[in-house]
Amino acid sequence: MKKLSYVAAAILLTQSAHSFASNGKLVGSVKDLQSHLSGVMITVKGHKVTAVTDYRGRFELPNVKSGEYTLVVSYMGYDSAEVKVKVRDSEITLLDPITLNSQQQIEEVVSVGQIFRGEMAAANNQKNASNIISVIASDGIGKLPDRNAAEAVQRIPGVSIERDQGEGRFIAVRGLPSQWSSASINGNRLPTAEEETTSRATAFDFFPSELIEFVEVSKAITPDMEGDAIGGSVNFITKKSADDFVFKT
Repeated sequence: MKKLSYVAAAILLTQSAHSFASNGKLVGSVKDLQSHLSGVMITVKGHKVTAVTDYRGRFELPNVKSGEYTLVVSYMGYDSAEVKVKVRDSEITLLDPITLNSQQQIEEVVSVGQIFRGEMAAANNQKNASNIISVIASDGIGKLPDRNAAEAVQRIPGVSIERDQGEGRFIAVRGLPSQWSSASINGNRLPTAEEETTSRATAFDFFPSELIEFVEVSKAITPDMEGDAIGGSVNFITKKSADDFVFKT
């Protein structure tokens, strides 16, 4: 009986592995006329399969059955686009970059305000994130006299800082001690820079706010996060270098 059980289990595992391997994968990116777009929602039309682009504008749709599909690409402030794709068994389908066009203005509407590009991207990232996060962009950070990263992130609700000699240094989330929160840059976990203490808190007085493109704060632990982020997790996304030579005065 044991031998029969082992044989049956091996057959089931082989079939499930073969079924998983037979599916394909879609990989692509989304941009506009200037640069890549983060936080774009990609939906497979007629199916409950979605993906969101990262801060580099890339997305992946794994484990897609072979066949022809239509991808619906939507982003706040841009016209939606539909792209037809074909998926083959056990193959990775690389899509050409998807370009979105900004929505045209209507002559009868008078604009009384504006939303900056970074703020629009932050709103999309916060809206389309798989978990509950708060996001601020460099457009909002630059309006305030924040010297370093710690002072910039304190503008987010639920985040406070610990000061040293009048300057923000450590980050605390939800009122918990600073060593109970994890910090990362571009998704890479930061170790503590303190040699004289055993605290796990990271000092941010060395990190100027001018280098920050986005700040993402998550106050609830999800499976893809570090297990020691009891208070929350703060992720700093740095600015990218310009594609062309730019001189500003």
